[in-house]
Amino acid sequence: MIRTIAAALLAIALVPALALAQPNKRDYDTCAGDDDDKAIPACTRLIKAGRLNQKQKREVHYNRALSYANKRRYDEAIADYSTAINADPSHPHAYKNRGILFYERKND
Repeated sequence: MIRTIAAALLAIALVPALALAQPNKRDYDTCAGDDDDKAIPACTRLIKAGRLNQKQKREVHYNRALSYANKRRYDEAIADYSTAINADPSHPHAYKNRGILFYERKND
């Protein structure tokens, strides 16, 4: 009986912690969306919240980099591609896209 009560209390205590560990679903979906004007702030909110695991960090920075690149904000895009690469050095698209932007920035 005491174990059951202790387990229940522990579960109740963990629910808020688990909720905090997950990124905001709406922002996560918007960050991956096609509307760059909405994606950039959504991705930024997720990054600033500081609750992303390595995979999510890679995805969010990569998605924000795509949006920055679409808006020709090359320096911000390059920085986000670099962060995505640091989070996952095996991400070939981030390397490719960053290289393209280095070229575009040089010739812009």
